[in-house]
Formats: sequence, C-alpha cells, structure tokens
Amino acid sequence: MNKLKKLYQAATVALLVCVGTLILSGCPAEEPEEPERIVGLAANEEFVVEENGLNMLNEEYGLEFGAVYEIAIGLTHEALRAGDVDAAIGFTTDAMILEYDLVSLIDDKQVFPANNPAPVVREEVLDRYPHIEGIMVEVAAKLDTETKKRLNHQATIEENTPEEVAREWLLEEELIMDQDRMPFDGKPVTIRSSEFTEDRILRHILVLMLENARIPVEDKKQMVGAETIRAALIAGEIDAYWEYTGVAWREFHLEDEIISDPDDLYKKVAERDA
Repeated sequence: MNKLKKLYQAATVALLVCVGTLILSGCPAEEPEEPERIVGLAANEEFVVEENGLNMLNEEYGLEFGAVYEIAIGLTHEALRAGDVDAAIGFTTDAMILEYDLVSLIDDKQVFPANNPAPVVREEVLDRYPHIEGIMVEVAAKLDTETKKRLNHQATIEENTPEEVAREWLLEEELIMDQDRMPFDGKPVTIRSSEFTEDRILRHILVLMLENARIPVEDKKQMVGAETIRAALIAGEIDAYWEYTGVAWREFHLEDEIISDPDDLYKKVAERDA
C-alpha cells in the first residue's frame, strides 16, 4: 500500500447556546440560591447513543437536561434559534453560528472529540513536488475556526460558490496572485473532496494554492462519502484530499478512544497513516 502523509491539521463538535439565553442567565436581577440549569438539549443520535457523549457531558459538567431531542446535527441550530431548546450540539465552524448569533461554549473539560481537517497526500507525490508541504503549512496556519466559520457563511448563507469563496480568501490573505490559469508541464496532482460545503472550499483552496505554485492540478470535483475518497486515495486514483482527523481515527483506524486535543489526535492519525 502506498504511504500517505498528513501535512497539517487545521471542525470540532461543540455545545451551542443562544446569545440571548446566555445574557439572560448571566445577568440575573438577584443572585439565585442555585444556578439555573439548561433544561432542553438538541443533539444528534450519534452523540447521544453511539458516542455516549450525553452521559459524558452530564457527568463532567454536572448538567441535568430536562429533555433531550434527537435531531440531525444540521437542524439542531433551528431548534435552538426557535427557542424549542436551550442548547444544541453543532459543529464549531457551522455558518449558522454566525447567522443566528449563537455562542459556542468552550469545552475546557474535553468531552467533545477533535475532528479537524488535514491535507493527506500520497508520498510519491511529495517526492515529485516536495514544496507542497511548505505550501500547505502556510495556508493551514491561517485556517482557524473563526476563518472557516466565516468562509462557510459566505458559501452557505451568502450563496457564493466554494471556488469564489476560496479564491477571494486566498487573495485577501495574499496567498495567491490574481492571474489567469496557464498550462503546466508535468504529471498533475489529482484532488477530490466530499460534497460537504466546507470540504469543497478546502478543495478549491488546495487547487488554487498548487496552481499558484506552478504545480499541475487535476480537480476531480467531489465524491460521496469519506470512505469512497479514502479508498480512491489508497488505490492511487487520486493524490490528495482534506481528511478530518476524527473521521480517520474512528472510521478508518477503528479507534473508539475520545481524543479532544487536536494536536494529539493529528499526530496519532498521521502515525497510523504513515
């Protein structure tokens, strides 16, 4: 099997609350005898059942939810915004956090597993174009949580295409030059992504960065499912894509240990891939 190399880990699940709820509960007229508890939670089935996340959340933070509603993670924000629940499980880079003025709570007790995107490249491609590593280190260092959230908002809410979002951000950060595409010499690096909006933005960022560095690229667009893309990478049908470390840890390396530290998880997954 061809060796894979992860270059840099750069969206993690979090507990979200409405700004209004946070303000009201944080500014009482007088100090209550007991702290006010969150009574309603919207969470996806995987978090509640498969990952045992709800029990861990209750135990670590001493929470007592009066009701838990199993809702697909992409819809939990709607329940929160409508006031049907007081808290919801969501991704920290979701565009709805900005759109609905939500607050992502800090998980200082490390209950939620890390799940950050990292470029994975076939080793033979890095041997051919060794400067890819430096290129991706430069771009990934700027892709923090707030940036990805803003980029997702531009694509999902403002309805810009993922390519437009990627190009404008790279130009804004002066990571690429605004120039017409030109033909390249050499064997192209084939790149793919899932249909997930953030993943498509990241794919275009990778494509544009490599083209700017005069590296030939073949953009094979998106595929369905991380397993399909991973299989294509190992089979040599594609050369690179952005892989989420949490998905790789659970789905590809079949580990059930919850790792909340993104750097620790990245190192362990990278070691397994190598």
